[in-house]
Amino acid sequence: MSFVTARVLVLLALAVAQLLPAPVGRTDLLGWDAKWYLDIAQDGYDGVAAEGRRFFPALPLLVRFLGGGGDHLGPVQLLVVNLAALLYALLAHRVALDAGLSRAAADRVPWLLALNPAGFVLVMGYTESMFGVLLCVVLLASRRARWPLVAVAGFAGGFLRPTGVLLALPVLVEAYRSARADGWPGARRALRSPRWRRRLGARTLAVAAPVAGAGAYLLWCWSRWGSAWAPFTAQSDPDLRGGLLVNPWHAIADALQVLADGEVVRTAPVLHLLWVAVTVTLLVVGLRWLPQSYRVFTVAMVALALTAQGLNSFERYAASALPLLLIAAVLLHTPVRRRVALGLGIVVTVAYAVWAFLYLAVP
Repeated sequence: MSFVTARVLVLLALAVAQLLPAPVGRTDLLGWDAKWYLDIAQDGYDGVAAEGRRFFPALPLLVRFLGGGGDHLGPVQLLVVNLAALLYALLAHRVALDAGLSRAAADRVPWLLALNPAGFVLVMGYTESMFGVLLCVVLLASRRARWPLVAVAGFAGGFLRPTGVLLALPVLVEAYRSARADGWPGARRALRSPRWRRRLGARTLAVAAPVAGAGAYLLWCWSRWGSAWAPFTAQSDPDLRGGLLVNPWHAIADALQVLADGEVVRTAPVLHLLWVAVTVTLLVVGLRWLPQSYRVFTVAMVALALTAQGLNSFERYAASALPLLLIAAVLLHTPVRRRVALGLGIVVTVAYAVWAFLYLAVP
């Protein structure tokens, strides 16, 4: 139901955007980053500007393969990401149960995935839904010590987007935990034992897989353009991320100044600051409820979201930290809170989607 509701709301937002004045222009479900992925799928990296190198190749390659290399790959891209979004919702429910949430709280997680400030990108041609699927697989499989599956999902995550390397963090935590549970004999004894060498090798491969996935694309960039850092160099544009890590204080200070001056026209910095406050509150209140591997991943993802120029896309990066939504699901334990959250979720989903379709806010 949440899957269908989100798509109805986003299509409604798209229709509303066609009726409103568009001083900058309009876009659709294949706009913003989705357009870059589509262009890369159709024309390759040589067919787009150097700025496009920051987009990792997993989605374009998959779309091109499924579309048979044709010229009209937009519907294929939307089908892929929306099917992934449906699978993400199902797996997120499993992750919630695995983390110890009640079934009632777990049932709320797909709704929180669908109805949040960045929920509309799960309908657009973005990689968020695919990343969500891979994140769920990594979290579930690593807690069950299924290291080959973890390695495959981790490699795919690293090959999908730059933040995929963060998948190595929960895997590292779970690898250490499972080794302790199996009676870790110490490094020297483990290396002497064939059985432990096999176990250690499987765990090491799983931990390294996300980095290897990203490294595969960076190695290709080096062979193609002579720079393995081309994707990150492209991100350093002040109009984009502004660098690998940017001091968040400048963006926060700017938002506070806008708030103090009452500049109604410049709402984006204030909205970013609002969601930063919500995110930090969720971390402070509920992080201790989660397994340690979930905590490490969530803190890393939020930290990465905070270190973007002007906090651009903060909401989208923060929403990619699924454990944050698990905390929110636990907190919505009363009917009043659930009704308020549902109403706000509908409003922010439609509003943010309309702004994005009118180029008034960066998804």
